[in-house]
Order: sequence, then structure tokens, then C-alpha cells
Amino acid sequence: MESAITKTKFRSGYVAVTGRPNVGKSTITNALIGAKVAIVSNKPGTTRTRIQGIMHGESSQIVFVDTPGLAIPQGKLGAFMQSEAKAALDGIDALLVVVQAGHIIEIDKHILDRFRSLPIKKVIAVNKTDSVSPEKLAAALSEF
Repeated sequence: MESAITKTKFRSGYVAVTGRPNVGKSTITNALIGAKVAIVSNKPGTTRTRIQGIMHGESSQIVFVDTPGLAIPQGKLGAFMQSEAKAALDGIDALLVVVQAGHIIEIDKHILDRFRSLPIKKVIAVNKTDSVSPEKLAAALSEF
């Protein structure tokens, strides 16, 4: 008897979830996976290493890689966290860049510019939209 997987083309891939510290990367990762795999805290720097979680579909499987926030490293721990974030990009099929609505700063634009030339699919997730007015949300979206 053939399984549903052999009847349809099964697809799988890796998606790195990246952005600056405290924009909600871990919260989005947990929501996409449907389980708590990453610690969520309002304290920047909570995620210090790559955390992987798998979302299963009927004919697909996506491995989401939650990364430490991209920032200018301060000290050895900061340098380690940045190397973890950069290493998470090896072998990925797509990139999910998280920004915070109403609080888009220069580092967000720098992060987007840095990844623009990567030959992979890229998606921008605007998080914390409930904390801004519709006008500010529209302005944030128009920047991208």
C-alpha cells in the first residue's frame, strides 16, 4: 500500500529566523512550530545558540532555526552569539527576517541589506503590530 508521502512530492527545507535582539524571533519560531522549543523573554540575549524546531505537514517538513539576535558584539559572549547567528545561515533554504513594527531602526535596514544578495528566498515578518496604530504600521510596511 502506498503512503501519502510517496503519492505526492515530499518537500523539506531549512529556514533561519533572524533579526536584531528582542524583536520576537523565538516567539514566532514557537508559533510556526506549534510548540515551545525556544525560551521567550523580554530580556535581550536570551537566545544564545541556534535552536531548531521542526514543523510537520502532510507532504512537507520545515526545520526552523531560531538564532541569537544580530547586533554589534560586546565581549566574548556577544562574539560567540554573533558567530552562532552567522553559522545558522549555512545550508538554509530560506530566511525569515523579523522586524518590530513601529520601531524599525538602522540595524534592521543593515540586516536586510546584508542578506539581500543571498541566493535564497527571503521573507520579512513585521512583529508586534498590535503595539502600533494602523498609520504607523502602514509606514513600517512601506519601508520594506
